[in-house]
Amino acid sequence: MALEILSETVTFDRNGVRLVGDRWTRGGGLAAGGRGTVLLLHGGGQRRHSWRHTGERLAGQGWTAFAFDARGHGDSDWAPDGDYSLDALVNDLASVIASIVAMAALDWRLTIASLLLLPVFVWIARRVGRERKKIATERQKQMAAMSAIVTESLSVSGI
Repeated sequence: MALEILSETVTFDRNGVRLVGDRWTRGGGLAAGGRGTVLLLHGGGQRRHSWRHTGERLAGQGWTAFAFDARGHGDSDWAPDGDYSLDALVNDLASVIASIVAMAALDWRLTIASLLLLPVFVWIARRVGRERKKIATERQKQMAAMSAIVTESLSVSGI
């Protein structure tokens, strides 16, 4: 007898941005994912549908799998304020994780570990984001300086 894999579309609302995702479980609902919960994240320019086969396979092995479209991707809303910064994406991810933990509540140990570790990962992601922003700003300044040098060197006076 083949296991029935259930797939459903779920939504997460955060500060006016609706994030759309998919959830895969083995027949029997959310509690059927007795091995735990997996959150699948897509890369830039992709959508949650990139994870369909993986989500189904994980569900077949007893996991509950979630994949969602990040803001501005796939079926999720565009940010009304145009904020697609790393901080905004991390905050969206934190909201989704909190929602999944609240929905799943499969194991109190998992809930405690998630609540303890989530702030650490958010802090790391924000720190990395700030460092990347500093590096990008410095590179832009260097490129502007090089562009000015090239323009001055190649310009011909009197033309």
